[in-house]
Amino acid sequence: MAKRAFDIAISGCIIAVGAIPCAVLSVSIAADTKDSPIYVQTRVGKCGKPFSIFKFRTMVADADNVEKYLSSEQLRQWQTEHRVNDDPRITPLGRVLRATFIDELPQFLNVLLGQMSVIGPRPISYDELTHFGKGAALFCSVPGGITGLWQASR
Repeated sequence: MAKRAFDIAISGCIIAVGAIPCAVLSVSIAADTKDSPIYVQTRVGKCGKPFSIFKFRTMVADADNVEKYLSSEQLRQWQTEHRVNDDPRITPLGRVLRATFIDELPQFLNVLLGQMSVIGPRPISYDELTHFGKGAALFCSVPGGITGLWQASR
């Protein structure tokens, strides 16, 4: 109960303080990517329930078409790690947003909605959940977090 109260207090404050700067940033992102400034993706939530995670868009509009942008070596890395070194899909503004973690700010809406926590394991996709094997149930026993061990050790 105390952790949820902490999540509500922190996310409420960040949303209140960041509303106007995030609105201005949204206009810049929309102009940069020619698409919605908020990227929405399905992730695994507590008890394995799906939820839509919100992030500022940092990639080109059709970034999900990985074959269009990635070399064969990058595709192999993408298939195993869901990450790519020097990803060509990331926009110049997106590189700044990622380097400063500003792209994560919309996730405070997920926290306020109770879908995530401020601190917890990195929210993953259902494809990534298969890599956890028998540990998947333990992973799904808590909500994902905006920050945690994985995020702090990158």
